[in-house]
Amino acid sequence: MSQTKAQLIDAVDGSIVTSDLADDAVNADKLASNSVVSASIVDGSILNADINASAAIAGSKIDPSFTSSITVTNTEPKISLVDTNANDDFEIKVNAGNFAINDATNSTNRFLIDSSGTVDITGNLDVGAGIDVTGAITSTGNLTITNENPIINFTDSNNNSDFRIQVEAGSFLIEDTTNAGADRLVIDSNGTVSVNGNLDVGAGIDVTGAFTTTGSISLDNSSELGVFEDDTSRGFTNSAKISLDFASNIARIRSSGNGTFTQRPLAFFIANEEELRIETNGTLNVNNNAIATNNGGDSNIDHFWHNDSHNCWIFNSDTTLKATTGTSRLRCAGIDFGDSNADADILDEYEEGSWTPTLKFGGSSSGITYESNLRGGNYTRVGRMVTLNFAFQLTDKGSQTGHAEIHGIPFTAGNHLVGTTVENNGMCSFWDNVDPNLFAIMFHTTSSTHIEIKCIDGAEDKPPDMTNSIFLDDTSIRGSLTYFT
Repeated sequence: MSQTKAQLIDAVDGSIVTSDLADDAVNADKLASNSVVSASIVDGSILNADINASAAIAGSKIDPSFTSSITVTNTEPKISLVDTNANDDFEIKVNAGNFAINDATNSTNRFLIDSSGTVDITGNLDVGAGIDVTGAITSTGNLTITNENPIINFTDSNNNSDFRIQVEAGSFLIEDTTNAGADRLVIDSNGTVSVNGNLDVGAGIDVTGAFTTTGSISLDNSSELGVFEDDTSRGFTNSAKISLDFASNIARIRSSGNGTFTQRPLAFFIANEEELRIETNGTLNVNNNAIATNNGGDSNIDHFWHNDSHNCWIFNSDTTLKATTGTSRLRCAGIDFGDSNADADILDEYEEGSWTPTLKFGGSSSGITYESNLRGGNYTRVGRMVTLNFAFQLTDKGSQTGHAEIHGIPFTAGNHLVGTTVENNGMCSFWDNVDPNLFAIMFHTTSSTHIEIKCIDGAEDKPPDMTNSIFLDDTSIRGSLTYFT
């Protein structure tokens, strides 16, 4: 049965008589708004099960001290931190397996830890107490150290020495910290590089500017500066090389082979052309032509040299000048066969050639014709001595008169005999078709450019000149003559 209000309220203290209430008799519909106050709720009477899962409890209702863990479960669980006084606002969240601290105001992650443990910080990391790294450091950006004296230290826990990289007073330094900070490499602000120890460069040094040293150039233990062949070991004790050194007060350039490597010729090039070579047997070649050699174990070095006072080349007494092939030639202005450089000792001419004999009577060749294949001459000149050979056959002796002369000799004859114009002589070895028949025909020159012809047809002295009357239209003559210029 139903109860009246008077029946439900205790007359003494005004409380509800609970024994008069049936189970579930009082529900939210039976309670007036704000009728249940905190004083009406007994401590511990509301349990976790009494709170609806969808109830939204304001954060101001939660005391900030928690005695157990907080678990946020969602497809993208996060805790939002909203600063009502200033920007930026941030979120702590987990998304796709990554832990992130997100700048919600600027929609960007400031700190990210992915599932592999990699930590990404998208902004600047300012660490006041330093960073201790036990693994490798990898960077795809730049490393910048800003300080009055920036330093990177390298401490080798297994070995000495320890080093540091430092910039000091505008210079870049690599210092040996184990040895009192000794500078091992210094690059000054002007680009000068100083290496205070030995520089060992395995692949060589390419220098495009000038090479200047104020000290010594270090050589090997034998005091040699070596330039090594490409296909050798490039070591002073087992290589083929060219070396520079001093021995017995002599500066030497040597091409040598050590160990299993044989000796090499020494050659000098201009651009890509070889101009001078010294063979291993001592032969000196200029443009691949030997000019001096020391062969056969001879203690005297065969050589030649230029005497400036006599303006001549001199060969030593042990030298024989010899052409070893048919094409070898010696070209010079003269050969001095004496020691005084006198003109009389110098052979300064040798020549071979041809010439054409021209017959004249009384100084004229008008009307004279020849058999074309029976007219010619040749000569050999050695020094001042000229030997002529000549031949001709007439087809018409012309109409000129007077004594006979042969013109066209290649060199003018000299006047060397006193009291005569007959400076030389020659003989005719063949003649034909003359009238009268002759006993002999002779040739000689005066100090001129032609040959005089004389003949005899009987026993007589002072052979007379041969004239046009003795010649016929088909006369043939062969002869020779030697004279001096």
